[in-house]
Amino acid sequence: MKDVNCNVCGIVICYSSEQEPEPCEISITDIGQDKKYCPGDTIVLNWNGTTATGTVNISLFDNTNATVYQVIATNLPTGTYTYTIPSGIPCDPPRSWSLIVEDSERLCLDRSDPFTIECCQQQTDCNCGEWLTDYVTVTTYLLPIPQNPDLKITIPASDTNAVTCGKNIELKPSKYYTFTAPDYACNPENCDVSYIWSIVDTKNNIIQSGKGKTFNYSFSNFGNYEVIFTPICGGIRCEPCTIYVEVEKPIIAEPLPVPNKY
Repeated sequence: MKDVNCNVCGIVICYSSEQEPEPCEISITDIGQDKKYCPGDTIVLNWNGTTATGTVNISLFDNTNATVYQVIATNLPTGTYTYTIPSGIPCDPPRSWSLIVEDSERLCLDRSDPFTIECCQQQTDCNCGEWLTDYVTVTTYLLPIPQNPDLKITIPASDTNAVTCGKNIELKPSKYYTFTAPDYACNPENCDVSYIWSIVDTKNNIIQSGKGKTFNYSFSNFGNYEVIFTPICGGIRCEPCTIYVEVEKPIIAEPLPVPNKY
């Protein structure tokens, strides 16, 4: 190749064996805005994405004081972690916290929704009582509903079922559901009852959990699950009510044969 003055020019092309680094992306699944927890409660954290190392670290961030309070797990290869709130965590007055999932090389991170940890008063003279009703109310909706059960649902329900504790119900992965626990009375009856709930798969993995008598959920995968409501009296976990959920695998119809024109 020659330039305008007829001098010979050379073109040098350099090749590198180094590969472009994989993108670093972490996205935490919504755990719900402004939830309240007590020491001893558990929070199930799920995330997805890719990191250069394939592992992440998890930290507890103190939103009240804008600082990392504690690194609670390191070099985790999976996309789920269950955090049990320690008994000695500062909670009086209540504080706002978040969980941070960060690439082990600190190339990317994501922070969960904020939640509050408060020192819950326990009535030590309370004991377990009994279920006043024996069924979980399962309400079905055809359109998306708020994940937060405290928010009003403005669309009509398509179906409601009362599922007796220990019994089964078949649900579909394309619909949205509200689960409400049976009524429970502690002993004595003037003791306050609270509820914790969890969804567990066949391998006893907690898919999601929380506090409250009602929660909203939509199953994204077919399979068998347990929905468990556990009443708490004076800090004591009492006999739970469990129902068994079978999420049906969609049936895909085979195409009809094309008729032969000849």
